[in-house]
Amino acid sequence: MKRSKESDQSHIWISTTDLMSALALTFILILVLIIGQWNKTTKTNEQVRSKIEEAFSIRSQITKDLREELGSLKTKSFQINDNGDITFDEAVLFDLNSADMKEPGKTLLDIIMPRYLNVMLRDQYFNSVESVMFEGHSDPTGEYFNNLKLSQSRAFNVSSHVLRTDSPVYKNRLDKKYLIEKLVAANGRSWAFPVTRKTEHQNDVCTNHSNRGCGWIDYGASRRVVVRFYIKPESLEKSLKEFFK
Repeated sequence: MKRSKESDQSHIWISTTDLMSALALTFILILVLIIGQWNKTTKTNEQVRSKIEEAFSIRSQITKDLREELGSLKTKSFQINDNGDITFDEAVLFDLNSADMKEPGKTLLDIIMPRYLNVMLRDQYFNSVESVMFEGHSDPTGEYFNNLKLSQSRAFNVSSHVLRTDSPVYKNRLDKKYLIEKLVAANGRSWAFPVTRKTEHQNDVCTNHSNRGCGWIDYGASRRVVVRFYIKPESLEKSLKEFFK
């Protein structure tokens, strides 16, 4: 059988948005220390450390709630990663080299995504979540643009199914249809971020495709669709700025 044209990144991945937020907040703290005359404040180092942890704990709180919301589902067709990503195996959603969704994959999405969005739409999280991205990934086989087209088509078809008119994600919350549609986006990443492992597994190939250097690429795991949420940088900054007033 012809090997798939698909790929992407490691399961545990920190979003660029979150990384830039962390850098921005680092500069904010430095400015606070210098301009705000740190020696005159009554706040202790322990209080500061606690507030910083709180500001960055939004992602971990959401991830914890996702595990609780989805933990009762008895299936190995998806997994919740440590950073809150939901990863769907290619096999449950698509045939090899195809962007046409399988019926079992549609059924699985109809079960998972209403629960997923239940968490994202909670009052304590909604204003902090910038977007929910469906990302298609492929393995490093074949031309980049062929894989880009395939991964984009898969991400688009998954998001289209989730947001179709009669989707269960709208059940009992039709008034939030606009908010849900505004939140969701789709993107294809071609084979830019394959799943790599530190040790060799059967049928793995060691290559330099990964931006983390040479690693044993798991071709099967690289072919996937990931649901990833992004945190608004300003929600993190606001928390710290209010603390240092």
